[in-house]
Amino acid sequence: APVLGFGAFGAVALNVFHLAPLTSLTVFWVSVLAVICARLAGRLSPLPLFHASVQPPASWFACAAAIALVAPLTLLPQEFGAGIGMGVPIFDHVKIAIVDEIAQNGVPPENPFYSSAASDKRLVYYYLWYLIAAFGSVVTGATGWEADIALTFCTALSSILLMGWLTATLSGGWRAAWWLLLFLLASTLLHMISRVTGPWLGGTMIPGHGLELWLEQAAWVPQHLFS
Repeated sequence: APVLGFGAFGAVALNVFHLAPLTSLTVFWVSVLAVICARLAGRLSPLPLFHASVQPPASWFACAAAIALVAPLTLLPQEFGAGIGMGVPIFDHVKIAIVDEIAQNGVPPENPFYSSAASDKRLVYYYLWYLIAAFGSVVTGATGWEADIALTFCTALSSILLMGWLTATLSGGWRAAWWLLLFLLASTLLHMISRVTGPWLGGTMIPGHGLELWLEQAAWVPQHLFS
């Protein structure tokens, strides 16, 4: 349900806010109308669109939320004496500027990183995830950075819920969903090998950009995970 809600609401709101101003009031009423339409559509459906015959225990949801918290923790500033350190995923989260641009000027957004008199100022990028983050910024008054961190968590949690539903539905029980939570924390050993052996072995084994697992995707590129 959260995944469907994110996708459907984002697609509808993107078109609405091309015509309406992006304010806390318009975001509120568009959200209310979206909820009403979703409830009506659910009642008109003869069968639930996604029906699971088994229900997870509350402890599974608690563990899923705890794992989802790992992704946004990498975006929090860490104080070291008189300095501040950031997790490596912040390199991709410089796109926080897109959230602030949409929150301040609406859609379609202009390019917040580069502008010249001879170029089109429109942002050429898939910014639906950042639009949803901007909604949170506009309604709560949070900064783009804070909205990015919050939506990173929501995206991670929604993806876990989706995978948990698929696992439980295909297996016929929630035992497999517990294994899912364990596998989500898995990562490659190649970086550890590189640290231990140095470039003579690690450099030949680690590709420039190999297969990334869920934890890396959730922290680095939540907009891809959302897609």
